[in-house]
Amino acid sequence: MNKIFSNETLPKTYRELCAVFLPRTIHDIIDLRNAREVIDLLVGRSLNKDQDDYLETISELIEVYENDHYSIEEPNGLSSLKFLLSENKLNGADLASILKISKSLAYKILDKKRSITPKQMKDLGKYFLVHPGIFL
Repeated sequence: MNKIFSNETLPKTYRELCAVFLPRTIHDIIDLRNAREVIDLLVGRSLNKDQDDYLETISELIEVYENDHYSIEEPNGLSSLKFLLSENKLNGADLASILKISKSLAYKILDKKRSITPKQMKDLGKYFLVHPGIFL
């Protein structure tokens, strides 16, 4: 669907839209880019029922592909802490200083052998200027 369509020339029926770009399972990044081009052409326009159904179909195909290939895990407290340490070029010894604990305890936290206490969450939140809840 490399062609630019005006509102007047945009295919009106599902069948006409399929003749321009046939909805099918997305297998790779090229299929994904092509499907996104179709979405970009349709989004923001006043669509009829067939056009809206077609847009929904393409959107669902993109969603399936992206969920399979780009799933994002929900962050947990430890992954948030490790991310912040890494971004600030800090290590376990620095964590020990921030939390005023021994280095061995800091490394146990990073190795998932000890949990972060609520007080430590507050201290980390203050240090990194983030909500302490991200360390849950």
